[in-house]
Amino acid sequence: MGRRKTENKIVLSCKVKLPKHLNFYLHNLFEKNKYLVNSQLEKLWNEEGFKKASSNKKAWKSLEPLFERPPSVPSRVFRNSLELSGRIIRSQRERQELFELIYSRPCLTLWPEWRVKREFSPSQSPLFILNVQRQVKNLIRRNVRISSYFELERPEFRGDVFLTDADDSVLDGQFKKLKVSEERIELEVKVPEGDGWVWKKVELETPGRVRGLLREGYTLKAPLLKRDKTHRGEEYYLVLVFEKEIKEEEKRPDSVPSIDLCPSMRRLAAGCVVERNGKVSRPIYFKAERVVRKINLLREEVSYLKRRIDRLYLEREKTEKTEVKEKLQRKIDHLFRERKSKERKMRNLRKEVLEVLTNEIILTAKASGIDTVVIEDLSFKEVPEWRDKTLRWLFSTWFYTKFSERLKEKAKREGIRVREVNPANTSKGCFCGREVKKEGHYLICSVHGKYDRDYTASINLGKRYLKPPALEVGGIPETVPSGGASSSILSPSTLMAYLKLVYCYFLLSLYSQQVRTRILNGVVKRC
Repeated sequence: MGRRKTENKIVLSCKVKLPKHLNFYLHNLFEKNKYLVNSQLEKLWNEEGFKKASSNKKAWKSLEPLFERPPSVPSRVFRNSLELSGRIIRSQRERQELFELIYSRPCLTLWPEWRVKREFSPSQSPLFILNVQRQVKNLIRRNVRISSYFELERPEFRGDVFLTDADDSVLDGQFKKLKVSEERIELEVKVPEGDGWVWKKVELETPGRVRGLLREGYTLKAPLLKRDKTHRGEEYYLVLVFEKEIKEEEKRPDSVPSIDLCPSMRRLAAGCVVERNGKVSRPIYFKAERVVRKINLLREEVSYLKRRIDRLYLEREKTEKTEVKEKLQRKIDHLFRERKSKERKMRNLRKEVLEVLTNEIILTAKASGIDTVVIEDLSFKEVPEWRDKTLRWLFSTWFYTKFSERLKEKAKREGIRVREVNPANTSKGCFCGREVKKEGHYLICSVHGKYDRDYTASINLGKRYLKPPALEVGGIPETVPSGGASSSILSPSTLMAYLKLVYCYFLLSLYSQQVRTRILNGVVKRC
């Protein structure tokens, strides 16, 4: 399930796999749409086309006077292709402005992306800025000079999505008579067949995620079709888009979980719960050692496959026998497919690291009964230069950028607010304000003793947000006496028990009602 955030509402999407007997017809629809979009992009790749597509109207309405609809293409299919082309051109318009700025001032390629965002392009994401910086660096390194942005290679649409935003309505568009209930999904999709176009009826069972969104009061918006190409062939999905307005009431909470992002081989983040009266919980460390270990193993396997492919390639070039060359080529193709598969697993595991971290933070806030989470404002933070190649690849700019976005999206659905605080100097001083001595990854205070730097940073973040009178730590082993005042903050053992209970409830939900009753009865008897 995907999530997209807006200011006053949350937009969620859910993929539903379409039957395989439609693959032939959907393939023709996607290829037709791909041809239309690429031909339109070719004509719009100039200054005049950029200006036409950048008007305040809907994209397809701005471009409709420029293109004549082919007689063999239905009007709704043509309008949807124009809408997609217009959106691509509008995104390229934003990229053009940033590219021309950085290309005219090559020194900006050396700036951190967060600094470029803050001073020149506050509306763009750091990842987008980093991508443009790399593009300009490549041109400089290859000594390529251009006089216009349009001398660059224009984007090519791969044909992996089909929009329906240009339809007159959700019920009477490309998906005719679309009905989504808690039991079934019914629709008719218009696809090419022979020389004409026909309606194909589809009936699907409603997934549990969609039923949950309907019960929560989400409204259905314009859906879309998506195509995924795998080693087993093409798979097509109906992507249902739901929207719900959310009203946030700003209020100062009495306690907040405070999270300091410190990705490394040992941990992803450190946190604690800070109360307004000055009490602080013991540290909570969010770790992902197993996932990082898996990624290391996959990286080694990919490196080994690359070396084998290189050796086989050299052998193929040296030999002159046709049969031997064909045999070696088959081996190279097999190893190349295996390498691609392992690289895909690595990318998925890297995403899993981010998902696990954000899920644990949300569960921590829910377990403590708190509706506000404090994190550091990552726009103030430079990405560290790790010596380890794995860390450099795993925790690069994308991790810092996606962390806050993903956490806000998940928290919004759970009714939890996320607030950002300037993290400047939070890990350089004790939470009491006294000067400290640094000893590796620890800070030594003359009053409070030896503390982890990341834990101290998380305390200072919560302190800056709540501004309590004085902080009183509830007790940390081997640092300060454990006889602190009682607090409503959950202990680590209680928190872990809650997380295990949530996980067990998730496992039970996978079984039927009868099986769940038997399992629970067995647990009660054993107790």
